[in-house]
Amino acid sequence: MTGAAAAARDPLARGLAEHRAGRLDPAEGWYRDALTVDPDNARALHLLGLLRLQQGDAQAAMPLLRRAAGRDPADADCRNRLGAAYAALGNRIEAARAYRGALALDPDHAEAHSNLGMLLAESGDVDAAVEEYRRAIAAAPDFAEAHNNLAVALAGIGRVEDAERHFRTALGLRPGYADARANLGDLMLRLGDLARAKAELRAAIDIAPDHLQARLLMADALMRQGALEAALDEAQIALSVAPESARAHNCYGMICQQSGGLHRGLAHLDHALALDPGLADAHGNRAIALTALGRLDEAEGAARRAVELAPEFAVHHLNLALILLLRGKLEEGFAEYRWRFRTGLPWLEPRRFDQAAWHGEPLDGKAVLAWGEQGVGEEIMFASLLPRLADAARRVVVECDPRLVPLFRRSFADLSVVARATLAAPAARDAEIEVQLAAGDLPAALRFGAGDDPAPAAYLVADPGQLAAAKRRLADLGPGLKVGIAWRSVGANMPFSRSKSSSLACWQAVLRTAGAVFVNLQHGDCARELAQARDRFGVQIHDDPSVDQRADLDAFAAQVAALDLVVTTSNTTAHMAGALGQEVWVVLPHVADWRWQHRRSDSLWYPRASLIRQPQPGDWAGALAEVARRLGARAGGAS
Repeated sequence: MTGAAAAARDPLARGLAEHRAGRLDPAEGWYRDALTVDPDNARALHLLGLLRLQQGDAQAAMPLLRRAAGRDPADADCRNRLGAAYAALGNRIEAARAYRGALALDPDHAEAHSNLGMLLAESGDVDAAVEEYRRAIAAAPDFAEAHNNLAVALAGIGRVEDAERHFRTALGLRPGYADARANLGDLMLRLGDLARAKAELRAAIDIAPDHLQARLLMADALMRQGALEAALDEAQIALSVAPESARAHNCYGMICQQSGGLHRGLAHLDHALALDPGLADAHGNRAIALTALGRLDEAEGAARRAVELAPEFAVHHLNLALILLLRGKLEEGFAEYRWRFRTGLPWLEPRRFDQAAWHGEPLDGKAVLAWGEQGVGEEIMFASLLPRLADAARRVVVECDPRLVPLFRRSFADLSVVARATLAAPAARDAEIEVQLAAGDLPAALRFGAGDDPAPAAYLVADPGQLAAAKRRLADLGPGLKVGIAWRSVGANMPFSRSKSSSLACWQAVLRTAGAVFVNLQHGDCARELAQARDRFGVQIHDDPSVDQRADLDAFAAQVAALDLVVTTSNTTAHMAGALGQEVWVVLPHVADWRWQHRRSDSLWYPRASLIRQPQPGDWAGALAEVARRLGARAGGAS
């Protein structure tokens, strides 16, 4: 009998041939024929166990692989697959034992190294996982999965360039590797590079249209870009791919809440948690939705649950911080707020200094650097605490946006104010500086909120010459109450900025107030809106071409200080007016962001600020009707 004829009669060989061709049902039949002849055939037991694993039935694979390993203790492949079965069943201890058993038999078993790496990464030992992935690649340089897994681990510890290189290597080895494409898209998304993220995710979807992770990440990318309808479409496709996926319901719910469908979003988040009560992201997103609905007790509970489930995930700590601060629980809230720089959010960029961080311990005559963060509004708001810091330190150096330097130097004459030029700030090289902190950590360090803190007195001072000139220009506009207005927020956090922005068209009742002269304080190009307001409402909103709010904040401060009243949404204008001691009415969403707290009509930060909120979520008309009523009384005319 020839070798080919013998192989054709051998059920194990026939089964293996069918298995390699992807025909699992006939392969199983041949393996069972082999076991009928020899019930203890280790190879047949092993291959049948592998087939069960590939079918997703780890429970059925387990006894087969255990029997096979018992019959052939020297089979490293079988030990590795036994580890995979244990891992699929959630038994990490036995899985690790099996993988290490495979590696004891074959130290160069690349797949066992990679599988052990995944197990270690899941348990949080990322450094050990990286070493296992590197051993897998050393044993098999063309092992695309190991390159992908290593890249995921490196991305998780912030080694972005190395991660991208290994993703690219994996894709070079296997161009149609959808998982690596999706993971690379995830990396680009974390870096805030939406264009590259979308390109990689679209490539993954083209390869595998039902790739759940790629669909969910694409939905996230579109949401961050502000394309909410397209994001909802992607999330809907993800739900159709996996209708009982908790992650898909979580994603859809998150995007619903960003697009204003709070109740629909909350329903999907509740369903996600019914499917997976331990899904921390769903608890965190549920906290955000409940906050927007004003259900703050429940929101705080959901945020705390997210932190309990994922205590190292900084976004959950930040969400909890914002809810606590919104509720007036300032001391605990500001302590949690310190997590913000670990979130990876692009508008919360961490910076590195050689000096030790200061957390509020006695300064004992030390010199301290306080460095600005986030946007100009935050820099102005947190600057309210600089006089307290000056009382505690021997010397204070303030590093801020270059546009704020003239205003801060005039206003804080006893402090050293320097411009932020680069991430390697010149202030950090001042040999006298012994400790440093971000401006947003001043409240925690100075225990702001631990007692009954009144709003600080006005602390910014406009340039006298520019202020006088601004008043003359306003006088030239004729009689009437000079009211500066701004209606939008323009910030890096697009969904957040949209939530507190209105359109100028909503301001019709305000703009028709008799006795008021309106001055444009809106940042950005709004010439078309001003023209539309003039044509539709017959109202001239005066735009001062001598003031460039973006480029010259000192001139803008003088313009704001010269007015009789400022009416604005929550943006830089609100902070500038409040810090100058100007009378300012801040028009807010029904549930505003943390700095305005919940249901307050006054401000924790600014002594002459009045807060006017939407009566119901999304009801700008209601809030602006109240503005019109008050302005009519203030201007002495009929509205």
